[in-house]
Amino acid sequence: MVRLHDLTEDPWEKINLIESKKEEHSIARGKFSKILYSLPDKDARPLYTPRAKNPWDLKK
Repeated sequence: MVRLHDLTEDPWEKINLIESKKEEHSIARGKFSKILYSLPDKDARPLYTPRAKNPWDLKK
């Protein structure tokens, strides 16, 4: 994890809280890290079914 933002207070993501010493930021980092490390390294079902094109899709 290299970036952490409080999107309520900083919606433009200008202040990176990853190095913050505030207790609330430390708790948030801990919770987020716990979630990240609980995810599998590889997707168990990596199948992808393409969806129909939308009118706003870019043309290639």
